[in-house]
Formats: sequence, C-alpha cells, structure tokens
Amino acid sequence: MTGLTTILLVLALLFGGAGVVASAAQDALPNDLLYPVKILSEDVRVQLAGDAETRVALSLEFANRRVGEIGSLTARGNPVPAEVVQRLETEVETALTAAVEIEATSQARALEIIRAMLAQQLQVVSQVQDRVPESAMPAITHTQELLAKRLALIEMAINDPHTLREWTREWIPEWKTTPLRPTDLPKPTIVLPTVTIPPRPTDLPKPTIVLPTVTRPPHPTDWVRPTLPAPPGLTPPAPTPNWTPPAPPGFTPPVPTPNWTPPAPPGLTPPVPTPNRTQGPPR
Repeated sequence: MTGLTTILLVLALLFGGAGVVASAAQDALPNDLLYPVKILSEDVRVQLAGDAETRVALSLEFANRRVGEIGSLTARGNPVPAEVVQRLETEVETALTAAVEIEATSQARALEIIRAMLAQQLQVVSQVQDRVPESAMPAITHTQELLAKRLALIEMAINDPHTLREWTREWIPEWKTTPLRPTDLPKPTIVLPTVTIPPRPTDLPKPTIVLPTVTRPPHPTDWVRPTLPAPPGLTPPAPTPNWTPPAPPGFTPPVPTPNWTPPAPPGLTPPVPTPNRTQGPPR
C-alpha cells in the first residue's frame, strides 16, 4: 500500500465513517483503493469469532471471495497477484485448523461442509483456466494444486478425523494453531563469563620492611670538653678551700651575738611569760 493510498483510507474513515467504508470495500478487487480495507475487515471478523464453528464458516466465506476475485481478474485479462493466492491458502488452512478444535459430535458435519466448499472452488478455478492469459497460468495452476491437496486431505479426515489433527501438527506452523506457552519456549543457554576475583588485602603477601640504621648524634653533655692551654707567662691561681673575700678598707663587719633580743621601746614593759600556763574555761 502506497503512502497516498494510506492517506486516502484515513480520510475516508474519518469523514465517511468506518462502517460505510467497510461496506463499500466488499466489492473491491486487488489493486483497488479499498481492497486493504476489505482484507482488514475480514481479519477483524475472524479474530472476533467466538467459537471454532464460526471461524470455519468465516474462513470458507473469505476463501470463496478469493476464488471470485481470481475469476474476475482473469475475465478482465489482468494478472492474479501472488498475495491473492497466498491469502486463499491461509484461509483454507484457518478453516482446517478450526475444524480440529470442534467437538467430535459436530466435527463430521463441519468436514462435510469444508469438502463441499473446496470441491466447488476447485470447479470454478478449473473453468477459469481455459480463458486466462498466459501470464496468469502459474497462479491458476498453483491454486488448483492447493485446492486438490486440501480436498484429498478432507476426504481422508472424514474417514479418520485423527488424520487431520496429525496434518495440522506437521504442516501448519505452530503459530497458526496454538500459541506457545512460556513453558514450551526453548530455554536459552546462558554462558556466564569467567570472573577472576582479585585477592583480598589479607591474601596479599606481606612486604618485608627494612628499617634504616639511624646514628644518633652525640648530646652536648656527652661532648668532651677541651682543655685549653694557659697563655705563656700566666700562672693560674690555685684554688683555696673555704676562701672568704677580704673586707673593704675602713669597714668592720659586725660580730654576731647569739640569742640577741631587741630592746623594748621607751615606756613599754613587756609581759613576763608564764611557763606551762593553762587557759581556763571562758566566763
């Protein structure tokens, strides 16, 4: 679908209404402007179908539309797009898959309806083959082979319903039948990278610490005091024990008096001390 076609479809849905556009698109042929709307409306109806019997009926109805589109295109001398044949194959497979889900009591009737519809479609395509252009022959031949194979399968399924179930499991992709559950998905193989754990500080080798030899300088008190020689002609004085310096000239030092008591001031008679006097109680 081109960009211009998409814009026209959006405008038609906005201003014309979805229901009116979908109704008008039912007669559209491939390469028409409204053909994508026709296909979209069909997909929505199949998705909204509530049971398997309804999906079978809708899929067969839409498969008949594809056969009619093939006949209309060949009658006009137009080539049949490969998407139309692919769409027909998908709708037939959808009908067969839905028939497997129908209960056994109603499954036989559904298979009879599918056989009648496929036989009718094969007959229509065979009639069209005589008047199609040479460019459309590959699509017509492929459609005939598809319908003939599915019709033969339905013939066997009517006699043995288990045949149809085995065929859907073998030939139809899993995503077209039952979606995979999370437990059915393949488990990925997780390869963890090799992680090298660095050594802890306690695991590291302990270094050998060599302390330098420190020579303490001598203390000033430990130094040897040098003996200076006397100058020439100088005789140092000899030390005198208990030497007392001489008194200055004219000075007579006082002679110390043992137990000296200073004199009392004039008019004052000092008290006479009483030995061992005991003070009495206060009055």
